[in-house]
Amino acid sequence: MQEDFSDFLDTSEFAVEVSRADGTTFAAIFDNEGEVVKIGGAELETTIPTLECCEDDVSQMVWNESVVSVPQAGDFVVSRIKPDGTGWAVVELGYAG
Repeated sequence: MQEDFSDFLDTSEFAVEVSRADGTTFAAIFDNEGEVVKIGGAELETTIPTLECCEDDVSQMVWNESVVSVPQAGDFVVSRIKPDGTGWAVVELGYAG
């Protein structure tokens, strides 16, 4: 059974309108949380930008090929799509270009 995610994907609240390379759009929650990683004695801050959205909106995307554009964040390559079994998916992104 597919859940109703419309409250989470309201673009006047949490979500943004994400564009695909073909010009179509879908609503998703964008996150680019940082993490500090220690390598030897040095600390390095890394990020893994993600989208959270309906699985159907990203099911046809191809890992490491499909590009999405996120408002005020830029263009990203889809690195990995992780569906959770309820119709929701977390999409890991890599920086394009």
